Amino acid sequence: MHGAADNGVITVTDAAGAAAGVAKARMFVDFNGNGTIEASVKNFRVPHPNQPDTDIVYACVEGPEAAAYVRGTAHLANGQGIISLPEHFASVVGQDGLTVQLTPLSSDSLGLAVVEKGIPQIRIRELHAGTGNYDFDWEVEGVRKDHENDQVLRPHVETALVDNR
Repeated sequence: MHGAADNGVITVTDAAGAAAGVAKARMFVDFNGNGTIEASVKNFRVPHPNQPDTDIVYACVEGPEAAAYVRGTAHLANGQGIISLPEHFASVVGQDGLTVQLTPLSSDSLGLAVVEKGIPQIRIRELHAGTGNYDFDWEVEGVRKDHENDQVLRPHVETALVDNR
């Protein structure tokens, strides 16, 4: 990353890593201007509300893509429903690669199906030409725009100062 304008790197390591020139974690701006954080585990930590001497530590969900999600609850009326995706979600994910998860909130449900999937909305129908009237939970995930071709397998990085993109 040397010699490129607007690039930089911050590394964190231990004594063994410093001696070997290997970072345990790093934050950098790549040649395309993308900010990236890399580490073995990414956490958030908050104080436990009922145990003052304890913190709650959750780790980030990770996968082979840069993805975003939205979720919520919608209503099925006469066997049909629509999920209206928020504008902010449509602004950050691409049309291709959307996935939808549905959970009926009724034990009388005949099951649910996605019959039309896209941005800005997703159409849902009850299976077997059902005419149910009940709520359902939903989650929609999509690959972030400009990250559709990110590679999962990349060259091993021996030092923290080498960009692996």
